[in-house]
Amino acid sequence: MSPNMDTNNNIVTIDGPAGSGKSTVAELLAQKLNWAYLDTGAMYRTVTLAAMRCELDMNDLEALEELTRNCDIGFTYEKGNNRVYLGNKEVTDEIRDPNVTAHAKHAASNPAVRALLVEQQQKIAQEVGSLVTEGRDQGTVAFPNAKFKFYLEASPETRAQRRFQQLQQQGRKDVTYPQILADQQKRDLSDAQRQVGPMKPAPDAQIVDTSDLNIEQVVDKLHQIITAETAFTELPQDTRITAPRFYENVRNWYRFTRSTVRNIFRLIYTVKVYGRDNIPETGPVLLVCNHQSFLDPMLIPASIAREVNFMARDTLFKNPIFGRLISSLSAFPVARGQADVTAIKQIIEKLKQDKVVLLFPEGTRTTDGRITKVKSGFDLIARRGKAFAVPVVIEGAFEAWPRNRKLPGTGHHISIMFGKPVSPQQAKDMPRDQLVHWINNELRRMQNQLRQKMNRPPFSYKD
Repeated sequence: MSPNMDTNNNIVTIDGPAGSGKSTVAELLAQKLNWAYLDTGAMYRTVTLAAMRCELDMNDLEALEELTRNCDIGFTYEKGNNRVYLGNKEVTDEIRDPNVTAHAKHAASNPAVRALLVEQQQKIAQEVGSLVTEGRDQGTVAFPNAKFKFYLEASPETRAQRRFQQLQQQGRKDVTYPQILADQQKRDLSDAQRQVGPMKPAPDAQIVDTSDLNIEQVVDKLHQIITAETAFTELPQDTRITAPRFYENVRNWYRFTRSTVRNIFRLIYTVKVYGRDNIPETGPVLLVCNHQSFLDPMLIPASIAREVNFMARDTLFKNPIFGRLISSLSAFPVARGQADVTAIKQIIEKLKQDKVVLLFPEGTRTTDGRITKVKSGFDLIARRGKAFAVPVVIEGAFEAWPRNRKLPGTGHHISIMFGKPVSPQQAKDMPRDQLVHWINNELRRMQNQLRQKMNRPPFSYKD
């Protein structure tokens, strides 16, 4: 499940009539944000196709509801294409048949069917965390608390022409533009007048007329609006490294050293911290951070009030003086290049003691500033330690101390962002690899959010 789903800060809803471009816009926007994409219209079409195959009476409300309860609808995203499945068979093209389109209104206007599918949509959002979803009632019914709501519209003629061209490209030569326009007008009226989930913009939705815009222009416009706002709470006070408060259980030596490190960083860098309030004040916390430089294990602990335990490669502990120093600062050794079972057990034990542990799941420092695909393992640690998993991104540390330099530079701007935590229960309810997938996407999204704040171009991620 995704963190903080009650506020739906990581959800973009795109509603609008057929042909307004919302499906293509939503899919491309999701790619640009590196978020999941959900085509809700495909869900209603799939139910309709299943009913037609069973020769079900579309006006039999209870029968259609029962079919929906047992309807196995699945989605995959492969090579830039969203594929739809009914059971184990792909129906991506079948559900776009005009005959299916003409009968979809029965599923869309059935209150019980809509309630079941909206529930599925909300569950999908909980599983993937960050989502771009499109349909007719996403901003009004499915996700009324979504932070970003858009309603796309275009002239009837423009929308019909777009649909006609789409079908022509798919090899459909049996449909005509006048037929599509007439069917579309009937559907618009039906969608607007239905009693449950009528097609209308949410009161707080931003209306975007796409008549004179191409798809890329619409995507860019929505992307700019989203990235111009932050989904994270920025502290009202000075965002340079400061501690909002001290905790009673922080040792004096650790507190003194942390204060010294902060003062040093204030002199040589401009460091800004965002989302510090996302860190739970008590209980076990696993900070899952990207790794840009040797500065990271110092900057992250210096940014928060709670004492942070972190791993350091075992060779650093061979020097008796330095080894004692970093051990006193809550560092513990880990063997590089192998699965260190002892270190993993130590982490889990520390989490069971309600401590904070910092991990770098990429396994090594970045070579170019980008976030490499995170490795699994931290998800098991979070579950075994029953800890809050907090995504953390540091940006600018790579420029301050890249891999090819022996000493760090000075005068650099560094930003740190703490994301919304995944609770122990949410992590437990996720499928095996879901937490890894969500953290991977969230770290990259947060990094590009920080880069925008720092007037840097976003990184492009394709894997």
